[in-house]
Amino acid sequence: MGHSSYLRFGVLLVTLCVAAAAETGSVVGRVVDPTGMYLPSPEIRVVGEALSAREYKAVGNVQGQFTVGRVEPGVYTLTVSVRGFKKAVKSIQVASGQQLDTGITRLQIGGCNEPGVICDDFGLTLYNAPIHAQGSLEVPQLCAVDIDEGKVTCTIELDGRATIPPAKDADSDFWLKIGGRGEVKFSPRNGVTLALNPATESSRDGCASAAYSSADVRVDGLPLGSRICLRTTRGRYAQVEFSGVIRLRAKRVKIEFVTWQGKVDIPPLQLSPHK
Repeated sequence: MGHSSYLRFGVLLVTLCVAAAAETGSVVGRVVDPTGMYLPSPEIRVVGEALSAREYKAVGNVQGQFTVGRVEPGVYTLTVSVRGFKKAVKSIQVASGQQLDTGITRLQIGGCNEPGVICDDFGLTLYNAPIHAQGSLEVPQLCAVDIDEGKVTCTIELDGRATIPPAKDADSDFWLKIGGRGEVKFSPRNGVTLALNPATESSRDGCASAAYSSADVRVDGLPLGSRICLRTTRGRYAQVEFSGVIRLRAKRVKIEFVTWQGKVDIPPLQLSPHK
């Protein structure tokens, strides 16, 4: 096969691929909770309603946006699922070459028997707010925590006590402070406030109703099950629990944390028009 034959074959292949792509469509949208806050990683199923039903699956991104590509033209059932919420089901029709925008899908909180749902003693559903970040951290002395993102940094300026290059960390929420008698404290930074052992359940709503202060919170000697709520530098609520009883002069503190989504995470309720 000569050079010209290879060239013609390549042009033909590209033409066929473009033609095939033009024959299919796509489905896009965004998933939010009852308050309009996005729901990360929604699971999407697009199932054909014809006898020879085709099925397409996708997982949305952390902002709740999803795209299902290369969908053959036809009538489909769109199912949107997120753990802890009721599924949303709707009928859609995809045309050749079309990007079908399904807009905002608002999911309702699931029943008490569904995984990820919290209910009180009377069987009433408590709002299980979407989580921005969660995990485990080990915090050394004189190091600070950005609880929004679950990051520990030891290169900060610590309120005039110590300066470690490069500069003050404006994103950190608290640092591990050691008192003159070996007391271990969480010291809030950058306008953050703390609340020790909120009276209500371990949830975002519990932290939202807690009584906050800008004072240091002493954590050594706290009993197991103790927790601290925070209003973070970005306006979210977070909660910290301890993996064990903390001793005087502890050089490191192990914590479990969860940071719930806040107003900063609420997306616009309208998708940008597709041109």
